[in-house]
Amino acid sequence: MAQKEPCAERAAKEVVPRGQNHDQRNSLLAALMATGFISSIDFSDPVQVVINFDPTIPASKFVSAGFDLTVPDGFGDGVDLVLSPFVVPDPKFSGARRLQQPQVAMA
Repeated sequence: MAQKEPCAERAAKEVVPRGQNHDQRNSLLAALMATGFISSIDFSDPVQVVINFDPTIPASKFVSAGFDLTVPDGFGDGVDLVLSPFVVPDPKFSGARRLQQPQVAMA
């Protein structure tokens, strides 16, 4: 079996969305880090990548769900993605209230 390259080295080549490691392209991830909503991304564990969120920043429309969410193989084969904490829409934000009230089509 071939040896996999360390997670951090692979991440430097494969960051999604594009732009994180290419200054000339747009990147949603870079924008979220610049606002502070994503406080850090931890690549120190070779079998998991942890994205740390700070939903307390003033511009956030999200709140902590009170737990971390682990997505098995979410960063690639054998590398789990952990969202810490898992964030959900803030019910005090009017846009989130509209999302929580699905419209049912009447026949």
